[in-house]
Amino acid sequence: MKKTWFALSAVLALAACDRVADPVACPAYIPPSLNVTVQDSVTGANLTSGSTLVLRGAAGVVDSTTVETQPFPINSRGLGMGASGTFSLTVRHAGYREWTKSGIEVKQGQCGARTVDVEARLQPAP
Repeated sequence: MKKTWFALSAVLALAACDRVADPVACPAYIPPSLNVTVQDSVTGANLTSGSTLVLRGAAGVVDSTTVETQPFPINSRGLGMGASGTFSLTVRHAGYREWTKSGIEVKQGQCGARTVDVEARLQPAP
């Protein structure tokens, strides 16, 4: 009887293994939390260099960088690259009013953060 119970347990355990999803093969790089495109709100032109982006989470500033390319990937370095959570983003660019958006929700995926695209449309300064 003990041998039968052991054999049945082993068969059930192996059957359960078939139901486990195949492992996910994640890329070698960690996706950014945000991809930010900075634009002039009047002309729609991309502001391609010199914007300063400040990302804040519940613990305060998690990333601050001056960027030179579009879109700007923000990796929330202070929380670990590709972190998830709720953030606010401030964008500064010479000749424009400061732009801030809060409540940006980045969800966790199987291989890191699910990247959120953010469009910052800056108003020219008076």
